[in-house]
Amino acid sequence: MLERILRFLTFIFLLALILLVAYQVFFRYVLANPSVWSEEAACYIFVYLTFTGACLGLKKKRSLKVTFFIDKLPPKSVLYMDIVMQILIMIFLIIVLWLAAFAMWRLRTQLTSALRLPKSVVFFALFPGISLMMVITIQQIRDDFKKLLNFRFNRTNTPPKEENYNL
Repeated sequence: MLERILRFLTFIFLLALILLVAYQVFFRYVLANPSVWSEEAACYIFVYLTFTGACLGLKKKRSLKVTFFIDKLPPKSVLYMDIVMQILIMIFLIIVLWLAAFAMWRLRTQLTSALRLPKSVVFFALFPGISLMMVITIQQIRDDFKKLLNFRFNRTNTPPKEENYNL
């Protein structure tokens, strides 16, 4: 369900971004009358698109990583490494959320030049995005602990067949 919502939001933000940029190009180059607000709105929508896309990528475990050493580890060690990485991601997300709250507070009275919105509107995108990433990370840590417990109680010391430990 969460993935469907994220896909829908990503689609909506991407569609809005495409339409705004097309609007900007049309008015700037065809009518020779550039619009001031559409470029700024496209930047803000791009920020929101980035965070919905990041949540979707985190949910599907499609982040950038170098797996040269991890591929050489036994499956149990891969699980431990995955849990450590998820905890580090959680710490990073907490720090970014804290800094975003600080930036939002400081920029709450400043207005953007074209849309005349508070600049804190841009930083607001971080709150739902990072909060959702934290929930996803907690779910992944929980799932990895379940896999680890399942791995420990498996007497043959091989991963269960339905799980894919090749991260």
